[in-house]
Amino acid sequence: MANASWALPLLRESRGLLKALGADWRVSGIVTVQSGAPFNVNLGTDRANIGPGPAQRPNLVGNPNLDGGRTADRWFNTDAFALPAPFTFGNAGRNIVVGPGSAEVDVSFQKDW
Repeated sequence: MANASWALPLLRESRGLLKALGADWRVSGIVTVQSGAPFNVNLGTDRANIGPGPAQRPNLVGNPNLDGGRTADRWFNTDAFALPAPFTFGNAGRNIVVGPGSAEVDVSFQKDW
């Protein structure tokens, strides 16, 4: 995260209405950049036949994180996972997929009267 503020030196030497409207402006900004958070991929079914309880994970058969071409519908490689054999647990670890990061810029303009 970073922020900055700059007093614009516009029309300070002017007079009258031009100075009243055009001088004493300030521009400020805040930039926030965050990396994505890791998350688990869980199964929606009870493959291990243990009943309701802790979430079960699939087998990992490839790299779950895409290097490029990510979209809202496909943020990670779904082909990197397979169902484990019945009555077994999958081998995928915890937090192996990284979610989307974010970058945000906020800007403001202020006038001193």
